[in-house]
Amino acid sequence: MALPSTLKNFLVFLDGNNYMGEAQEIALPKLTRKMEEYRGAGMGGSIELDQGMSVITLDATYGGFMKDVFAKFGALQHDAVQMRYTGGYRREGEQKHDTVEIIARGRNKEVDMGSAKAGDTTQFKTTMTLTYYKLSLNGAVLYEIDVVNMIEKNGGGDLMSDLRSALGL
Repeated sequence: MALPSTLKNFLVFLDGNNYMGEAQEIALPKLTRKMEEYRGAGMGGSIELDQGMSVITLDATYGGFMKDVFAKFGALQHDAVQMRYTGGYRREGEQKHDTVEIIARGRNKEVDMGSAKAGDTTQFKTTMTLTYYKLSLNGAVLYEIDVVNMIEKNGGGDLMSDLRSALGL
C-alpha cells in the first residue's frame, strides 16, 4: 500500500534572504485557467473556451515584524519581489526526501498586519500576485509560467510557443 509523501519541513527566501524561523505557512499557488462560456449555432450545449491563465497568487504567513517585507509593499515594478520556497517531502518508509522548489516573482497586493496583544506571538500575512512561477521536483521543471514574456511550459513543452511565432516574437 502506498502512502502519500508528506512535507517534513520548508524554507522561504525573499529576495535572497532566508526567513528560517520567521515564515510560518505558505499557501502555494493555485493554477487556474480563465474560461469563457460559448455556445454556437447547432451546438447541443455550452462549452468553455480557454482564454489563458488567471491571476496567480501566493499567500504567506510570517511571525513577528519584518521591516524589509513591508518596504516592498506598493512596489512599482510587476516583479519587484522574488520568493523561493523549498520543501522536503518524504514517503513513509523511505529515507530519501524529494525536493520541491517554487520560484515566484511578483508584488505584494496585500499585507494584513493581524492583531497585536501584549505577550502573544504576532503574525502577519501577505498576498503576492505573480508574474512568474516555476515549480520543480528534484531539479526537474514541472511547470513554468512567465506571464509578461508569454511563456507557459509544462512537461509537454511550451504551450505558448506557437502563438509567439504567429505574433512574430
